[in-house]
Amino acid sequence: MLIETLQRLIDNRTTTAAEIAELTGVAPSTVYRWLKNQSEPGFNAVRILLRHLPDEIAQEAIVTAFVAGSQWQVSRLMTELDLNRDGKIDHDDALDACIESVHAAGEALARVRGNATESADKRLPNLELVDLLHQVVRHCTTAQQILMHLSERRKKARPVGEDDE
Repeated sequence: MLIETLQRLIDNRTTTAAEIAELTGVAPSTVYRWLKNQSEPGFNAVRILLRHLPDEIAQEAIVTAFVAGSQWQVSRLMTELDLNRDGKIDHDDALDACIESVHAAGEALARVRGNATESADKRLPNLELVDLLHQVVRHCTTAQQILMHLSERRKKARPVGEDDE
């Protein structure tokens, strides 16, 4: 499925075999061998491609194809990280996301419990319950994204030669 996705991205002119080769650091002939199913890209090549391919839709297609048939799922969240809208992304935003996740979790679990005791005609559809729990995951993921952003910013601000402790 990954190979078919790469071929589809090339056919749709989202990227080229030459760009894939350049981004992953392999020869174009290697990419053509992938496309002919003579070999497969390794995890590191896929990781590098995802990190540097500028098209977000292409990134999503590749990672979805990469995990197809496994127990893994992927989803793309386009979330504003400046939750309190104060013009900066900081630990307050991460805390706000964590607080929202706890509130969402409490509400979701209360509704799941209440749903179990309702008569069949008043129960929420399972998809609504799944969506409630997915909201919790989105808040937790936003908190994680904020902390990763802060970590990356800290790494860039660190003077050259300073080691992690």
